[in-house]
Amino acid sequence: MEYLVLSALFFAFSNVLWKWIVSDYFPLQVIVKRSILTCFIGIIVLIFNYDNLIFYHTIGQAIFVNLTCVIGAFGLVFMIYAIKQSSLNTFIHYSLIGSTVTATYLYLVEDIIPKNYALGISCIALGLFIFLWKQRHNTKVISFSTHRYLFSMALCFSATAIMQWYNLKTYDLVFLAVHQELVVLLVAGFMLYFL
Repeated sequence: MEYLVLSALFFAFSNVLWKWIVSDYFPLQVIVKRSILTCFIGIIVLIFNYDNLIFYHTIGQAIFVNLTCVIGAFGLVFMIYAIKQSSLNTFIHYSLIGSTVTATYLYLVEDIIPKNYALGISCIALGLFIFLWKQRHNTKVISFSTHRYLFSMALCFSATAIMQWYNLKTYDLVFLAVHQELVVLLVAGFMLYFL
């Protein structure tokens, strides 16, 4: 439980930092620069702490891990563009959609029944409806493209979280984190260069 609380705090803190930095710079440049730093640190950690240099056992596993990381990278790109164009308040509501998708997956596919599932989903839906309803009267209107970025981000992060849950059963946490950062660097670098 402590790890869950700490991860939520660090996620919130990093979102505040993203919002602060991305307001002055082009989002893809920020992602690439951050990824270069985290890849460098991650590779050093892998070199000194990783015993087995065989990363994949089958082609199917390699495809699954890479697909997971690509979806996560697109989720980050969507998130950064959305944070640049909206408030963190808006971002939080769409993060709840991601939680709903993940909880629904666990309920329907994995037969893990979260406590108060129906009540939680109802509260999230009601909260999102009230939030969007109040946005009608807001002087600072959030564009449709920002809502699209936020919704895409929520879906990508939910899919990545579910897929990484399976990956963590097979692969080391550090390997997956470094792999994710390398893919983020490649995706953001590709988009920065070609778009």
